[in-house]
Amino acid sequence: MPYYVFAIGGTGSRCLESLIYLCAMGLGPKELHPILVDPDSGNGNLNRTKELIIRYKEIRSKIKNPDKGSLFYTEILFDTQQTGPDVAIHIPNYFNPNNELEPGMNTLSHFIEYNTLLQQNDEKYLADLLFSKNELDMDMAQGYRGVPSIGSMLMTNIQKHKIWDVLVSSLKADPDSKVFIFASVFGGTGASGYPVISRLIKNGAPNAKVGGTLILPYFRLPDPKNLIQQRTNLQNEKVLPDSNSFMVNSKAACEFYKNRFSGIDSNYILGDDFEACAEYKDYQIGSKDQKNDAHMIELFSAYAALDFWSKTGDNYKQFYHIQVDNPQDNARDTFKIVSSDLPHPDKSQSFERFALLSLYILELANLAENQKSSLINKIAWLRKNGMSGKYVLDNKSELNEMRQFFESFKVWIKQNHSNAAPLAILDENLNLDSLIQDNPERYGSYPINKLDKKLNRKLTSVNSLTDTLIKNASSTCITLKRRG
Repeated sequence: MPYYVFAIGGTGSRCLESLIYLCAMGLGPKELHPILVDPDSGNGNLNRTKELIIRYKEIRSKIKNPDKGSLFYTEILFDTQQTGPDVAIHIPNYFNPNNELEPGMNTLSHFIEYNTLLQQNDEKYLADLLFSKNELDMDMAQGYRGVPSIGSMLMTNIQKHKIWDVLVSSLKADPDSKVFIFASVFGGTGASGYPVISRLIKNGAPNAKVGGTLILPYFRLPDPKNLIQQRTNLQNEKVLPDSNSFMVNSKAACEFYKNRFSGIDSNYILGDDFEACAEYKDYQIGSKDQKNDAHMIELFSAYAALDFWSKTGDNYKQFYHIQVDNPQDNARDTFKIVSSDLPHPDKSQSFERFALLSLYILELANLAENQKSSLINKIAWLRKNGMSGKYVLDNKSELNEMRQFFESFKVWIKQNHSNAAPLAILDENLNLDSLIQDNPERYGSYPINKLDKKLNRKLTSVNSLTDTLIKNASSTCITLKRRG
């Protein structure tokens, strides 16, 4: 049974990004079916997550029958080709709520026929009451600019999309099916999509379990007035999201969910100390330039998705409140997320095992890239398994696939350190000498041959270089004994 996960808007895409890394660590379900929802198909956050999924699938395709809990255990059902007879995924992985709007007609006024049909009756006055002229004329091709009331109307289009009937039928056919939704409550796309999509799913498949993260403000944006004055490309923009309205939007949204969302099985509300949140300096309206750094709130949202997946029977609570920081109890200048804060039984062990494999793969790929066959021949475990330097060089393409994924992981870890409350579990640069933050001497001066002994403790029949490395790293036992 696949676990359907909707990632709505830029925040949703980044939450899914964190979930992909947790799946790579072996914490995910057997099958994950992501569905990305965004009116901005060129969004940098969206495409970064798509690229990560593609790299994950390349690695996963070379692993034969991984054991539950092993690295890359989860099969991600994702197809870059959304149409055609050869598409294996019958429920597409992407939905654009603006897909019925003609090119150049991505405005609310066009969608509601404000200048034609509404001019003939009193509904025009209702539209004038609800929306300003700037909002009616705003180009929605790059999102809803912090105005969720606009996006909610277009989100209902999902019922007309080919995705919908197949999804609802699938959910009805499987009594154990589950859907989880990543979305913010303070912005535009996510705030507009969560209430519409969750309710439509419950109406179409009442027995399906539906949950999601309601993410409160955890970053700030530059003042829109200053942006319009400072940037030539924004001088014609009339509507930009404003951080000053984030908390007001969130309060109204929370009241709505509290009073009207009893039908949704679990809502995970995640928040941070907004007064101390960092500002996104390089703000972009959308498209390929919108690439925001990863944030630990998105990681905790991914953990919420795993928690919802683990629920059985009637073990559901309507609302879960997760407050990462309480400013009354913590000095913000020293506050950080450490391993004991992670909401998972193994705490940081999954991160540690994955970081060790990352360093091993990156070092081995570097040796292969530089044609260091003689040095690879000296790695005892590879040699004992019949994998010579020549074999590794001949399969360098597999190493390159893994290297791309682990290089992305390295960037993701560093970005999580840039938060006001950093994710201080691993060293921000993944330096082996100080890899584990609460025990920095744990791997001091470890060369690759010691990593080899730690990660690869048994002989194996060679299926592929990827299969061999991943399966053996999965069996690594991480002990928590400290030095001294």
